[in-house]
Amino acid sequence: VHEWCLRHVYVESIHYFQFTKGLAIFFVFLVSAILHEVVFSFSVNLLRPYFFVGMLLQFIPIMVLDKMLKDSPRFGNLNMWLSLMIGQPVVEILYFRDYYATFDGWNFCQGWW
Repeated sequence: VHEWCLRHVYVESIHYFQFTKGLAIFFVFLVSAILHEVVFSFSVNLLRPYFFVGMLLQFIPIMVLDKMLKDSPRFGNLNMWLSLMIGQPVVEILYFRDYYATFDGWNFCQGWW
């Protein structure tokens, strides 16, 4: 996914649309957020903005703290692990909570026992 976004979104947006690097990075986040939202929404048959909003909310702290902590590689590592261990599970819990609330999950689970 990283290579695809780098090659087809980041580089192309700089080359064809003359985006600045910051705008190209934001565009990559935007495209990635939309694609994540579409894939997960189709898998649970619900359209909720959880992945989209969660990914876009990560952009501002990353850009601000990247300028402040330019020489510290630990920030990027910490941000990646926190988003993997906390962010994604919270988003998935929100989706599945809405799924069970929408499609009467109790009846769905009874067939498995």
